Amino acid sequence: MKSILTLAGSDPSGGAGVQIDIRVFYRLGLHPFSVITAITVQNTLSVFKVIPVDDIYIKEQIEAILKDTDIEVVKTGMIYTESAVKTIAETLDRRDITLVIDPVTVSSTGTPLQEEGVLQSIVEYLLPMAAFVTPNINEASLISGIEILNRDDMIRAAEKIYSFGVKNVVIKGGHMEGEESEDLFFDGVNIKWLSSERVKGRYHGTGCVFSSALASYLALGNPADKATALAKGFVLEAIKRAYSPGRGMAILGV
Repeated sequence: MKSILTLAGSDPSGGAGVQIDIRVFYRLGLHPFSVITAITVQNTLSVFKVIPVDDIYIKEQIEAILKDTDIEVVKTGMIYTESAVKTIAETLDRRDITLVIDPVTVSSTGTPLQEEGVLQSIVEYLLPMAAFVTPNINEASLISGIEILNRDDMIRAAEKIYSFGVKNVVIKGGHMEGEESEDLFFDGVNIKWLSSERVKGRYHGTGCVFSSALASYLALGNPADKATALAKGFVLEAIKRAYSPGRGMAILGV
């Protein structure tokens, strides 16, 4: 069984972060290794508090795992501080790893999940190392500086984000209006649109599930464009199986 590593926050509701990443990895036949970057106090209703893990412990967790097993793919989710971004970049630097960046900025309920300046640090230190970055519309707007209102804006934002050194960009269009959910894949040359039906409802952790599924399909040997399409299909089916264990948002069925 191949192994894969996630660097993300802990979500005690089980709907996002490290907990959902682990479920996705297992579901797709991979052994999940995980590094906790932050502890959150949250449930399906809201995020109430974020406690960042000290940088030295993030570094030591990563190094312990990489000394023990061959990891080909690493996925990052929530990174709360600028110093944590730099620590992760320094620890992974010069390693033969496929890096997937989910630039998480806010929770599904609207709570900030990173300190000011973190997104710029991700652009500066992690994107040049990354094989993929998977922002949603709002995150892509913040990264690129381009207000995204339509498909042309998505293309311009993807081109701008690509210029920061990442090899592949996926902008998730789930937050835009329309009967279908359209994502954009861009590898510097090819533009591909991936459409699926829009399932009504409020769901927790869709971005985490997409990026962890994408990382998994890459670890399983799929090329970039196929891995993206498979990840989108995985999320759609997980949304259709969503359930509500609490009084808030539904959790994807993975």
